[in-house]
Amino acid sequence: SAKGSAPTDSISAPGPPLSVSRATVEQALSCPDAFSGPRGPLLLIHGTLASDTFVKVALAPALTRAGFDVCVIELPNYADDDIQFSAQYVVEAIRLIAAQARRPVAIVGHSQGGMISRWALKWWPDIRSLTSMVVGIEPSNQGAAGTASLCITPCPPSVRQQVPGSRFLTALNANFETIPQLPYT
Repeated sequence: SAKGSAPTDSISAPGPPLSVSRATVEQALSCPDAFSGPRGPLLLIHGTLASDTFVKVALAPALTRAGFDVCVIELPNYADDDIQFSAQYVVEAIRLIAAQARRPVAIVGHSQGGMISRWALKWWPDIRSLTSMVVGIEPSNQGAAGTASLCITPCPPSVRQQVPGSRFLTALNANFETIPQLPYT
């Protein structure tokens, strides 16, 4: 594989089992009643210390007007939990949306939401073929400046993981940062 790109021989591997239930993800997922947008389904993912309300208000209307069927996932505890756990919501949401829409899902994430899709795509290769593109809006792919100062006792797991140089970011960026089959913005 190209330097910085994922190997292409593991595309169909499903990845580790999820510890979050499908029913829990279904409750956290908000989608249109029918998928009929000409540009297909799109999953919006909010960032740390935010809720789905931010992306619903700031991004969903414009994306809907642009022809996407916009779904929004509400990550647990304002995306304060371990990012590895929150990524499971994204994995299951992509599987659910792709099955219902019968089309691959575009992913748009803000801050942690822009980086969390990379974790999901890295460790759950089966969702690669269910994804049409990945867009990160100020993603914290290399960490977020100033996060260490947010680590008051106790430091939320997702904040600690976004400190530049954290073990989480080292694992996220090891070997490859993008999937060759997918367009990234």
